[in-house]
Amino acid sequence: MHVDLHNLAVYIRYSVYRKCPATGWEIGTRTIPDHEFVLITQGKGIITIEDNKHEGRAGTLFYFYPGLPHSLISCNENPMHFLAVHFSFTNVQYENNNWFLNNSINNTILPIPSVLEIRNYVKLKEILVEIDKYWRSKTIGKELMCKGLFLQLLSNILQDLELNCYNYSARNKVDEIISHIHKNLDKDLDTKMLADTVSLSPGYMCKIFKEVTGYSLKKYINRCRVDAAKKMLAEEGLKVKDVAKRLGFKDEFYFSKVFKNIEGISPKDFKRNAM
Repeated sequence: MHVDLHNLAVYIRYSVYRKCPATGWEIGTRTIPDHEFVLITQGKGIITIEDNKHEGRAGTLFYFYPGLPHSLISCNENPMHFLAVHFSFTNVQYENNNWFLNNSINNTILPIPSVLEIRNYVKLKEILVEIDKYWRSKTIGKELMCKGLFLQLLSNILQDLELNCYNYSARNKVDEIISHIHKNLDKDLDTKMLADTVSLSPGYMCKIFKEVTGYSLKKYINRCRVDAAKKMLAEEGLKVKDVAKRLGFKDEFYFSKVFKNIEGISPKDFKRNAM
């Protein structure tokens, strides 16, 4: 039985952001009392649901609901990173100035398959990162922020499911491009060069990249570089000009402009706040 999404009321139980170690990480067969979304963001793993084994990779979403047996094993050669959120829900209706709680949905589930390859998984990752950030914070109203973000997450999943246009060949090509980008952030990531690495025309490569990730190629590369820059500034204490040089920006001014456009703060101010 599926829940009525129009009258959904959700409660966020907790959030998880896990980077599995290189060896020996697993969760044995279990069932859970609540619902859980798990999005693989990096690496690979084997996820068993009932008696069916599934390979999890970046962009694979798993939906576990109460009573569903499942287990997770990270790949030692390419450890999993994943984001997860545990939640419960019910239906609440408002009619004739009165509220009505539907107490008969304890065994209902969301209209989402247990395994789903997400086209725009980068967007889902961003939302889950925000949920995790607010959940761990002491911000006033963090519960409301988490609920709002969760509804965005659910909406994105349902839209992806409705479109139902999973081109696995294109998805594999995009995965190759993303891998190449992350390994070469310090180099000139020219569109034609990236297209050549996956034997596609630049125009078609940019098209499928946007379809799968939700980002233009340039915007995705800049976001990856800014994420790397934040780590260098906060953890390594490098100067802004040195970070710009190490990440392939043509000059410090352009790097600062890109950084501020994405983060809403200059790299110098970010470094100062992180210290």
